Amino acid sequence: MTESIRELILDEIQSRGSIAARDIQETTGLTRQAVNYHIKHLREEGLIQKVGTTRAARYVLAGKGAPPGQRIDRIFENRGLEEHLVFNELDTALNLKNTLNPAAFEITRYTFNELLNNAIEHSGSDRIRIRMEIEPYKSRFEVRDFGVGIFEHIRHHLNLNSEVEAVQDLLKGKTTSDPEHHTGEGIYFSSKACDRLTISSHSLTLGFDNINDEVWTEQVRSSKGTHIGATIARRTHRDLTAIFDHFGGEEFDYRFAKTRVRVSLSAGERAGLVSRSEARRLLTGLDKFQHVELDFADVRIIGQGFADEVFRVFQKEHPEISIEYENAEAAVRSMINHVLNT
Repeated sequence: MTESIRELILDEIQSRGSIAARDIQETTGLTRQAVNYHIKHLREEGLIQKVGTTRAARYVLAGKGAPPGQRIDRIFENRGLEEHLVFNELDTALNLKNTLNPAAFEITRYTFNELLNNAIEHSGSDRIRIRMEIEPYKSRFEVRDFGVGIFEHIRHHLNLNSEVEAVQDLLKGKTTSDPEHHTGEGIYFSSKACDRLTISSHSLTLGFDNINDEVWTEQVRSSKGTHIGATIARRTHRDLTAIFDHFGGEEFDYRFAKTRVRVSLSAGERAGLVSRSEARRLLTGLDKFQHVELDFADVRIIGQGFADEVFRVFQKEHPEISIEYENAEAAVRSMINHVLNT
């Protein structure tokens, strides 16, 4: 009888992909205690494994990942919270090592730990909400705190004029309010590693879409704290090591020395930048890098003062920094060439 029950359970999991204890009860007519007995022994023999939390627990064949639709949603008290322990809990509950391919697992582990650590140490929030969900072709997680808000935190500590300026600095990398303990690289590399990443705080959202190579900002309904959402393909071909090497590999003695800046985000809705003061705002913090790429997509025009400050004055002050530009319209290229040939 025991063997037939075991075979029935394994057959049900094989056909359904996953099964809950109550499904076994309904199928077999056994009591909850009897079902738990069989499940316990199947797990001890390594034939099945548990995914999900206690109430939502389901069982899959050993070596299989969490079934699509599996989800964790928890609120953690931010007292002595350690990001790696939270990730380990999610890994165990959702069997992430088998649910995701190795590349997706490493990206998820890196970005989750970096983003949660940022909330733990900088948000000032007494609680943090974590969500992670497995979908058929992708996984997603969210880190939500109820503190000061990431853009306001940067604005205040760097004495900036607005949260928009905080976004501009954040995009460059190496922006941190605590340089003694943090490099400011975590969010930058996370924004390059995920397929999609959004950071929302107060009434502003900063978004990254690495599939379509897009970065954007938008006004949203105001809310307290910071909400970060990340999406990663379960079978991604994205390589975390290659991303690190691109911005700080052997060429730069393995230091984070290269950055790429979307100039249009400094222009806002004006689609043009004309003054030296706008150029100086754009250049703030770029002296920390050896190589700077300026992306002029969606910038229709720049002024002579702006171009001169970036491509002549700044370059003269920092000859050790190489500056390249791309996606410049004819009018923008013309002004850059004008100041370079003056």
